[in-house]
Amino acid sequence: MVVPPSAPSRYLGEADRLHIADRLREKAPVRAIAAELGRSPSTISREIHRNRHPDSGAYRPHAAEARADARRPRPKPRKIGQNLEPRGFIQTRPDLKWSPE
Repeated sequence: MVVPPSAPSRYLGEADRLHIADRLREKAPVRAIAAELGRSPSTISREIHRNRHPDSGAYRPHAAEARADARRPRPKPRKIGQNLEPRGFIQTRPDLKWSPE
């Protein structure tokens, strides 16, 4: 049972997480799930361990999707934009032909 990825993405999507949950209920090995999704076994293993329920240890795909989305807030604030003093210093340096480093 090979499931094509829902979209070419480096991140797991909801369809991938649903497939993982279904196959875990069927007691499929992580390597088999990874092969079906065209992913590395370590990716699937990390997904299961990172997003399982903290108390029961069960893998719940919708909760996993919500946890993954919460860890990936967008847009991320820029480091230089948060502190105005170094920002002003850095912005004046290209005029002096300084390197960005």
